[in-house]
Amino acid sequence: MKLSKQTLRGDIIGGITVAIVALPLALAFGMQSMPGDPNAAAAGLYGAIFCGIFATLFGATPGLINGPTAAMIVVLANAYQNAGYHGFIMSMLLAGALQIILGLLKLGKYVHYIPKPVVVGFTNGIAITIFTGQFGDFSTSPVLALIVIAIMFIPIVAEWVNFLKENKISGNIKGFFKIIPASLIGLIAAVAVAIFFVPGAEVITDRAVIPTGFPKFLMPVFSGLNWSVILSSAVSLCLLASIESLLSAVIVDDMLDQKSNPNRELVGQGIGNIIAPLFGGLIGTGAIVRSAVNVNNGGKTKLSGIIHALIILLIVVCFAWITAYIPMAALAGILMVTAFKMMEFDSFLKIGKVPLADSLVMIVTMIVTVVEDLIVGVACGTILALILTVIRIQMAKKQAGEKPASLFFGNVKKLCEQLEQETDSVIYFDMSKFSLIDETAVESLVGLRNNFEKKGQKLVLYGANEAITKIFTKLKCDKDSLYDSLETAQVQ
Repeated sequence: MKLSKQTLRGDIIGGITVAIVALPLALAFGMQSMPGDPNAAAAGLYGAIFCGIFATLFGATPGLINGPTAAMIVVLANAYQNAGYHGFIMSMLLAGALQIILGLLKLGKYVHYIPKPVVVGFTNGIAITIFTGQFGDFSTSPVLALIVIAIMFIPIVAEWVNFLKENKISGNIKGFFKIIPASLIGLIAAVAVAIFFVPGAEVITDRAVIPTGFPKFLMPVFSGLNWSVILSSAVSLCLLASIESLLSAVIVDDMLDQKSNPNRELVGQGIGNIIAPLFGGLIGTGAIVRSAVNVNNGGKTKLSGIIHALIILLIVVCFAWITAYIPMAALAGILMVTAFKMMEFDSFLKIGKVPLADSLVMIVTMIVTVVEDLIVGVACGTILALILTVIRIQMAKKQAGEKPASLFFGNVKKLCEQLEQETDSVIYFDMSKFSLIDETAVESLVGLRNNFEKKGQKLVLYGANEAITKIFTKLKCDKDSLYDSLETAQVQ
């Protein structure tokens, strides 16, 4: 997208707004990723700065905001505690290098082959892990944590009210919090209450040193390291960062009606994730929520992501003293609400609506992610999805007496790419040859249909059997474009 006076204004506003959102999150993620380390807060801030500049600059997705994310905390903390500080740095450097290799090998496209229930399952698992991990800091001053939580829930409740019944007041509340992030207001309120009413509350400076200048280059240490922990952590961080970044890029592409290169995005993320640790920062990923804030406030080019990082750098260099008043309980409250917002609650409401196999995959992935770790959870979920798909096909074969065609996470991406090449104003797609479908395929087709509508085209699905129609109906995805036959579709 070319830079114009209009996009420049949007990029500036989007960059400033998302910097305000990112600042408290960067502090919180740093403190949780390096428990007990005095450099923890600085690591979060420096990660937001260097990933925000270099991953954005060398990446492929305009509008994408890069920096430390909540999903990284669990793996980073494990690496820090088991490999030491220098092993922690080395694991991040290797993760960035692996991302570059994945991009150069053009493996970025394969993120689309991860089943939707697996993505939902690991997102829920990470959210649960983050939420429960805040109990310790929450207990240092529950009142301050609850103040932050209550304020951050105001726009969430307004969203619910507006969803149930359009309401002018709730709409105005939502609009206000789009301008001034609830996390920032909650943080300011908690600081004020702590200063005047809870002066003994534990604050960031009780545990960490707040940086007051430009970060310095950190020479990596190669000897005396626990390489088994480093290598396993690097692989986990690479996969996690790559998956989250590419999924975030897909969402931003949909919001801005653009199509970025996933392989180039991986290379850009890798470059950012090599540079950040060399200056003592955390590695990062494309951040879904911050990217949405950026786009919704007008950010449409890479400039918005770079501006967001420069604003954080300005705060670090000139106004770092302010962070000395931030209570640990307030950061715990921010992370608790962040984890709550990460949870895909509708995935539990879909149980009984989507195929049983998809629900089982989601639950198993979530449980394994909480009990073990993210990478094991994703691996178990994907393998289970493949096994259950084969079982479903075999069961359908016995019932029908012939090999059924299945539309599932493994082949729906290629189908959607073929359909995207169509230029007709109305595209008719025959579903009669498919006997089985999974949740990933349903959502992919619905997403494709929505993309066609944005371009002034229409995708019409017809001929689906009763089982497939039932799934579409239960998921409320059959509106205006799921017909019994081609003749019925053409009449409409």
